[in-house]
Amino acid sequence: MHAPSRGIATGRCALPGNQVIQMMMMMMWKTIEREPTLSWQTTQEFVVVWGEFGTLRVSRAVGSWIADMTGRRLRPRWIEFVDNAGSLIRLQTTEIQGLYDSTPRQRARQRAHNFTLDQEFEE
Repeated sequence: MHAPSRGIATGRCALPGNQVIQMMMMMMWKTIEREPTLSWQTTQEFVVVWGEFGTLRVSRAVGSWIADMTGRRLRPRWIEFVDNAGSLIRLQTTEIQGLYDSTPRQRARQRAHNFTLDQEFEE
């Protein structure tokens, strides 16, 4: 038998085992880097949309758009938008009961208020 010429697959990996593992790890890291991460709006400032469906967190721009759509005299029956988690949401405008801003400062004040109320009830 003769040796295969260059460029023809022999059924064996040309790289030693540890290099194959390193290449696989590099490919995994590249995949992880491409995956979307939570935006700063998810943990900082966002708008909460609430209704019969529960609550959703959206960016301020999307929240403003939802407020415009639901505040119309002749509002659309359905709206579609993307929440902060990246999910495509489709809702009937009649299901939306309210919207409110949520900032770190507001949440800190709410936690302090809740703590104070808890202390009063314990006394």
